[in-house]
Amino acid sequence: MKKYIKYLIAFLVIETSLVGAFIWKTFADEAEQQQEKQVSLATSKSSEKQTTETSSTTQISETQTTETESTKEEQPKEVVNERSIALTFDDGPKRETTSQLLDILSQKGIKATFFILGQNMAGNEDLLKRMKDEGHVIGSHSMYHHNLSQMNEQTLKQDVNDMDQKAKALFKEPFKYIRPPYGAANALVAKVANRPLIEWSVDSKDWSSKNTQMIINQVTQTTGPGSIILMHDIYPETISAVPAIIDNLTQQGYNFVTVDGLLNQPKEALNYFGTNDSRAVN
Repeated sequence: MKKYIKYLIAFLVIETSLVGAFIWKTFADEAEQQQEKQVSLATSKSSEKQTTETSSTTQISETQTTETESTKEEQPKEVVNERSIALTFDDGPKRETTSQLLDILSQKGIKATFFILGQNMAGNEDLLKRMKDEGHVIGSHSMYHHNLSQMNEQTLKQDVNDMDQKAKALFKEPFKYIRPPYGAANALVAKVANRPLIEWSVDSKDWSSKNTQMIINQVTQTTGPGSIILMHDIYPETISAVPAIIDNLTQQGYNFVTVDGLLNQPKEALNYFGTNDSRAVN
């Protein structure tokens, strides 16, 4: 009898151990499954977060692109009509007078065209960038204001190339237009320049009179539709005359634009004197 009791006790001990092992394994499996679920859930949330962030980044990028395109679209275009005229200024930049002129043009909301000398560019880069940023057109007036029509081909090429190099260094592009000093051009100048030569139809004669009232009278009395007006931003008398010229011509119904707008961005190497007035260079 005692023998059977021993066997029974041993059986119960073994059975209890097996049941315990089974229960432990069951808990371990459940714990492992729970951990896997948590890892899976965390991975899913991380993926969702990354997707959201990516979507957000894409939306921001699209917004920035849209804003950039919108800014480009918002750049004001010149209104050109039968009463359009162009103010042009030669021989600058000169710090004191050109700065004053830019202030006046900004206050009046007027865009002009500047034909600059290469010898005056160094030290005035900020003025030239301001001109560009404020919507004015900048062209070449040669390096030293020498008569281009009296140069040989080599010297002429040197002058044109030197100016273009200066333009590329500052504006990343060559000058679109050249105004020959004294308006003097011939077939060789046109060939080497290989771009429009911008002349004028109204001479303010500021270089001669250097008198503010005479400059005002000369310009306001000789301007007509499609005129290109020649002035110089190096004379204080000219700068003083500009506000009255703008006001007077505006009252006459004229509309101020750049040479770009007035001539519809010409490309041919011709002499341009005004709207519908281009001539072959002989």
